[in-house]
Amino acid sequence: MPRLPTSRGPAIPAADVLTNALIERGRSAFQREQFNEAVQIFRRVLTAKGPGIDPLGDLAMALFARGDLEEALQRFSESLAISPRQPGVWQYKGMALARLGRADEALVCFARMIAIAPNVDTGYIYRANTLTFAGRYREALAAYDAIPPGLAVSVGIPLVRGVALQWVGRFAEAQAELDRAIAMAPGSPFAYFNKGMLLLLRGDLPGGLKLLEKRWEAWPGRQRRSFATPLWLGETSLAGKTLFVDWEQGLGDTIQFSRYIPMAEQAGATVIFEPQAALSRLMETLPGGVRLVPDGAEPPPHDFHCPIMSLPLAFGTTQETIPGGAPYLQARKDLAAIWRDRLTGLRGPRIGLVWGGGSRLGNAELVADDKRRSVPLAAFGPLAAVPGAHLFSLQLGPPAAQAAHPPKGMVLLDHTGELKDFTDTAALIENLDLVISVDTSVAHLAGALGKPVWLLNRFDTDWRWFLQREDTDWYPSMRIFRQPASGDWASVLQAVAAALRRFMADRPTTA
Repeated sequence: MPRLPTSRGPAIPAADVLTNALIERGRSAFQREQFNEAVQIFRRVLTAKGPGIDPLGDLAMALFARGDLEEALQRFSESLAISPRQPGVWQYKGMALARLGRADEALVCFARMIAIAPNVDTGYIYRANTLTFAGRYREALAAYDAIPPGLAVSVGIPLVRGVALQWVGRFAEAQAELDRAIAMAPGSPFAYFNKGMLLLLRGDLPGGLKLLEKRWEAWPGRQRRSFATPLWLGETSLAGKTLFVDWEQGLGDTIQFSRYIPMAEQAGATVIFEPQAALSRLMETLPGGVRLVPDGAEPPPHDFHCPIMSLPLAFGTTQETIPGGAPYLQARKDLAAIWRDRLTGLRGPRIGLVWGGGSRLGNAELVADDKRRSVPLAAFGPLAAVPGAHLFSLQLGPPAAQAAHPPKGMVLLDHTGELKDFTDTAALIENLDLVISVDTSVAHLAGALGKPVWLLNRFDTDWRWFLQREDTDWYPSMRIFRQPASGDWASVLQAVAAALRRFMADRPTTA
């Protein structure tokens, strides 16, 4: 049978066929969330074809998705240099900058996106959200109000606008916005979670703690571990039962809520507790007979399990029933004795300082949160003018590098290189008279040890410190110094310096 003639178009160069095939393979890998494979393929595309809009954009997105934010930012910029009218690329460049803590530059990107695509709501929402996370609440509200009415239909608007409203003191409106978000998207865990945080802040612990359970759905990175045993939230008697408690979230959270473990034992339970490795030795000092297991180990047999941050809900905590007894953790006597001998001869109060939180690069909201709660060591200059105090750094992590350049006139003693875990830190704190700390784990440690601790608290306070209070039911030895306005650390440090002078007059020496 004769073959019919075929019609052929212009020949496609073999190199282009290979390049296009690679691009499709890379995009397929990206869709499967195989981001490492996608990055490797798109790098091959760039090598074979040279820089171009498609491979640059694809590579940037794959890098962004796997968390390589710095290189993703570089590739987004290269793509925009070739063709600047790409609203989606401006969006993701802004998102990368926000996740790296560079909010001002992110805002420029979202403004460019709005200028190119004024009929798309995404740029408006990201601009307003970025202002909210940066603590610029009045600007954020103006940005939300500037969204064209026809575009202001996203549930993301009331979801975060409610946060901005609460921090300008408009609490009823904030709750109404969050209720509107719930009505718009009844299945949105973020709406319930944000409302829960507002309720907690205002002192409604029963209502807020219940909604806090939505954290597992709102933040997939905090996925609850899978257990064969039932979750215990207080409905069943613990008498004669074994309860497994595992850590979640931060070190400070574990320190704060470990106080509930002895309560579970008093309710008749045998408790098995899995803390973070850095807290394991410290948690040996909890009262009672808690059994500790290593982080990540297979849990021993148990009847119920409960994440540590669900214990306040399980015990029906209200503001009036917060278990505030301290100390409930102890410094090891042998380690404390070593520091006591080493510090003999330092006459006058010994003050520990913490100025920075932990690094959280990769999550725009948490990065912004950390920037708002942290204070540059340079801002502690007023303390240098208070004579007679011996100042100790208790700062770990990246902000510790600032200890090499303290404010003018400040002598900062730094033994942090010898602190391997929180047990070592507790032993040093046992030999101090006072800890002055931003809202981070060392503040919780000092409070749990019953040591005087002054909390430098940001304007948009964490819920556990409630509103307009200088004390806290969680830690009787804590005093809270609050920012009078977002970003105003100067007023806080001036107040701390004045209080430190009075403190030293009352305690001129250390035994």
